[in-house]
Amino acid sequence: MARCGFKTDIQYRDEKTGKYVPYVCPEPEENILDSGLCIFHDENYLKDSKDKEANEQNLKRKFIEKLGKSEPLICVGYHLPHISFEEIHFDKSINFSEAVFMGLANFSKAQFRGEANFIDAQFRGEANFIDAQFRGEANFIDAQFTGEANFDGAQFTGEANFDGAQFTKQVYFYRAQFTGEANFLGTQFTGKADFGRAQFTGKSDFRRAQFTGKADFSISHFHGELSFNDTTFLNNAEFYRSKFIQEATFVNTNFHSRSNFNYVVFRDPENVIFPNNDLSFVSFANTDISRVRFGNIKWGPIEPNQQDIKKWGTGIYQNQFKILEERETEQLLTRKESTTQAVPLEDVLGVYRNLRENYEYRVRYDEAGEFFIREMELKRNYGLIGSSSLINIFRSKWKIKQLQEEKEYYGIEKNNWIDRNLSLIGLYYHLARYGQSISRPALFGVGFVLFPTFIWSTQPNAAGDFSVYNITIPEMSNSTNLELTFERGLTNFLPSLSFGTELNVGLLDVAFKIGGAVTFGLIIIALRRKFERKFRH
Repeated sequence: MARCGFKTDIQYRDEKTGKYVPYVCPEPEENILDSGLCIFHDENYLKDSKDKEANEQNLKRKFIEKLGKSEPLICVGYHLPHISFEEIHFDKSINFSEAVFMGLANFSKAQFRGEANFIDAQFRGEANFIDAQFRGEANFIDAQFTGEANFDGAQFTGEANFDGAQFTKQVYFYRAQFTGEANFLGTQFTGKADFGRAQFTGKSDFRRAQFTGKADFSISHFHGELSFNDTTFLNNAEFYRSKFIQEATFVNTNFHSRSNFNYVVFRDPENVIFPNNDLSFVSFANTDISRVRFGNIKWGPIEPNQQDIKKWGTGIYQNQFKILEERETEQLLTRKESTTQAVPLEDVLGVYRNLRENYEYRVRYDEAGEFFIREMELKRNYGLIGSSSLINIFRSKWKIKQLQEEKEYYGIEKNNWIDRNLSLIGLYYHLARYGQSISRPALFGVGFVLFPTFIWSTQPNAAGDFSVYNITIPEMSNSTNLELTFERGLTNFLPSLSFGTELNVGLLDVAFKIGGAVTFGLIIIALRRKFERKFRH
């Protein structure tokens, strides 16, 4: 009695014995072809140009007979033409492992009440599982989807395994529900992957997955543990308004294009971990990340300062703390046309405030200071058209309205030179780098001591009023006069020291006193920031 010569390593669970047994094709001799394979396992049976239509009808008829039986459907390695499984209820387990679906595989609204195996299956046409229900385990391990795959609204009550699967074109899991574990370990998404509004109740595993096309997880809810460790996003990744309820880890996750975590909710931020990542393409606008755990993060493209290289042959690295939103703002203001989506200025400032609070909470004060500098630099360099900057005081309302209409990116413009350098915030930057530098105010402090000392040393009487008519060459040999000049200079700088009774105090002294007090105060601010951060707030 002739047997089908199909060979495979696949084993399936025998419903009677409960044991896993090797698959042996059970087709009768009448279905065996000259090739030694049966009509279901011989791929050429459906490719025969002469009898293609008759062969296809014969295969469909015999396959439908199998569907009518109450026993488990075992179709390991079958080659099937377009056969509709729409709304069919599979009461027992099915096995399409290593099966090849030559045309449309339509399983829309089908119900799989037992185990459903599509291990190593090939879907060469469209795969349609819209609103399908998988009550038992669903295995698509190493399956290949050459055409579009659609799992919109599919419900996976048991474990869903897509480990190693390959989606060549678009795949849709929109509104899909994963009640059990959802495993996408090492899955390849070449086209767009749409997981919008998907619900992940159990554990979700996307480790080592690769998204070549856009990955859309907008408004998805991850109720269980989630892992994107070693995952690669070569195109845009969208997590807009997603919710992460439990632990979510992003260890060595690679973001190669703009990725949005905007309006995201992290319910357990202490267990949301980005340990070693390049986040220079990631946006966290309008998301509370003040308690998320960040490790050694690269926030911006680390590049040398070109001016320093040109002047000195070397240069410090810059921009490592400049987030994506600020760099995009810069690009928008330097190009006449741009496809970059702008983020409102206040939202960019909000991200910096979140990061500063995060790093201060983790007692990483040096990095927190860098984010504070970036926040202040953003305020110094950019503003909203129509704001109360010095230059806008002289603009007419008509001019402001015209500029706002021309600037489609939320009316942001670069501040003029006066606002950037001579405003309070500009002076704060130049004098003390926003309170982060000790050397700058200290240098100005030395100047506030030495310059008045020199000024009064040109006067014949260092204790008298300053007069331009009394300027002479300093008499360094007169030690008494030199002591008085130095005392006067030091008194001008230190606000706690009062003028001596023998000094004739004038307006110049008061001016030096005010400048010295400001500089001294900036030194105190810098010292406090450096040495008094002892406790977490």
